[in-house]
Amino acid sequence: MSTRSLGNTAWAVAKLRFLKKPLIDTIAHHTLHRSGGFNAQGVSNTAWAFANLQVRNVPLLEAFAAQATSIRKSFSSQELTNTVWAFASLAYLNLPILEVIADEAQQKLRQFVS
Repeated sequence: MSTRSLGNTAWAVAKLRFLKKPLIDTIAHHTLHRSGGFNAQGVSNTAWAFANLQVRNVPLLEAFAAQATSIRKSFSSQELTNTVWAFASLAYLNLPILEVIADEAQQKLRQFVS
């Protein structure tokens, strides 16, 4: 599966609240091995999906944090918001990625809508 397909599948499973451990574990495994290929929307949506299902996979969160750091400039305000919400929802405290998100949010402050 492509990174886009993995992200879309994770999102759909989360939207349906279809928590089947073997399926989630398979998605997490393949996502972890391809996390470096995710774009900002993919990181954001897939992190949101795992948070929505309350699946706290620390290696996957670390991979998303690393990928988000490397593609930080491509995140929209919504993608930043969804990503930080996902990390917070899963109680994933990673100060370097929080600094990156805070810096990017500050740069994109005008894009945020109340």
